[in-house]
Amino acid sequence: QAVQKGLGEMQSLANGVGDLKRVLTNVKSRGVLGEYQLQAILENLLSPDQYLVNASVNGSRDRVEFAIKMPGQEEAVLLPIDSKFPQESYLRLVDAYEANDKTTIDFSRAELI
Repeated sequence: QAVQKGLGEMQSLANGVGDLKRVLTNVKSRGVLGEYQLQAILENLLSPDQYLVNASVNGSRDRVEFAIKMPGQEEAVLLPIDSKFPQESYLRLVDAYEANDKTTIDFSRAELI
């Protein structure tokens, strides 16, 4: 009975991993995930008046998810930030851990950061 319960839990975990994989293979979902992560970081580090959400930069019609207000001479200078979830970098880091290669792990971790 304990073995059956363990197998059920493993199957549930495998389904959850499959769901996460489906989310991360969709480019739009990855973008939304990256945007939520960036927003959480900015909210923890800056006050609301120190950044803009969905900002137009340099008077163009192009928009970025966030722009940080940097001090300027007469008016604030905007530092645009476009958020993405770096799936390829993350997968290289996972592969490096699986290969147990410390040099590649360090390089891949730095690349992901």
